[in-house]
Amino acid sequence: MLILDPDDAWLKNMPKNFAKDNPLNPVSINKHLQSKARCMRYVPSLPGWDDVVLSNLYRECMIRKGIIIYHDETIGLVSDNQYPDGFLEVWSRGRKHGVAGWCASQRAFGIPKIIISQSEHLVCFKVDDEDDKIRMAKAMVQPAINTPRNGGLKKYEFWYYNNSSEMEAGVKCPPMKLVKMSMKGGEK
Repeated sequence: MLILDPDDAWLKNMPKNFAKDNPLNPVSINKHLQSKARCMRYVPSLPGWDDVVLSNLYRECMIRKGIIIYHDETIGLVSDNQYPDGFLEVWSRGRKHGVAGWCASQRAFGIPKIIISQSEHLVCFKVDDEDDKIRMAKAMVQPAINTPRNGGLKKYEFWYYNNSSEMEAGVKCPPMKLVKMSMKGGEK
């Protein structure tokens, strides 16, 4: 996995007993993928479309294959008409090369159309901005989302739509039951 996050402050909040040799602890990279690392992170410069290293990492992922690229806070890394070299290749042809793209953003309106059109799974949590509501409702094939008309969303509820299935429209889902895990593995 390659984590692209312009703000890596979340790493400072990792539990103290989260071992450095834990395969889920991301290895920081500066220029190239590391062959033995299972989870890597790169802190791209903004705007992402000007980051040469980011462009090279996309290309390396397509060559390496079998990797998930997680984009956190997608806005700033890409826009509808500006993105790093290699980005479009990942989103349009990555699946057949074993490269998956995952994106997260707090603003749906700024996510490039190619991400939404090429995404197999769409998940939408509470959205307050009207432009974001319209864009996600259209993507989820819903007349409206997060409005009083459809009951809005209660805490931790979300909308889900599988773009590649026979789903006619997105569905509202209840909160998922979370199981607290110990750092040694297994349920607590």
